Amino acid sequence: MTSPLVAPGKDRVQGRGITQSLSIIQGGKTMSLNRLPEPKKPEGRIQAPAQVEYFYPREHAILAEYFEDKKKLTKDAKKIDPYEIIPYETEYDESAEGIICREGRGGRDGYEAIGNAVARIALAPIRDGLPVWGTYADGQVRHSRQRDHQGDLPVRGYRSDPVLAVAINWADSGPGCSWPLTYHVAWIPIYDQYVVTVS
Repeated sequence: MTSPLVAPGKDRVQGRGITQSLSIIQGGKTMSLNRLPEPKKPEGRIQAPAQVEYFYPREHAILAEYFEDKKKLTKDAKKIDPYEIIPYETEYDESAEGIICREGRGGRDGYEAIGNAVARIALAPIRDGLPVWGTYADGQVRHSRQRDHQGDLPVRGYRSDPVLAVAINWADSGPGCSWPLTYHVAWIPIYDQYVVTVS
């Protein structure tokens, strides 16, 4: 059995220190090591155009305040108060204007609202897969993410899914009553920061 010969210089293409295409001469024939077919583009999918490449101005204001990095603020974002809490009753479309600070369980605490908004920005790509608890009372079913799931999310030009670090069920306090929490690590582009969230 003979071993293959590696093609000389001009027939070999290299990029970033890794051989991308390597020709082998065996018995006078040139073969390519990459015999996998080129991937086909998906058919029948509707590609929604991105509404924003990274973040809307209000999201920039929130992220810059949270990360204490005002140098990366856009001109439009400099005019926005990141601590402004917009009530749920207000007509506001997060898919068209960006994720905002909302009133939380603790009331109108601005810093808590900014932290919540950063977590919602980071977890937006996996929002539907986060843990949910629910209750039934007075003939109605309510769940923990009911308000968050009422609106659409921004369509971004990038996608950076958070990575699940750990999921813990802190307690089973009764039949069918658990307290699961998931901890995710998410990368925030432009600010080049990682955030750890708990849901």
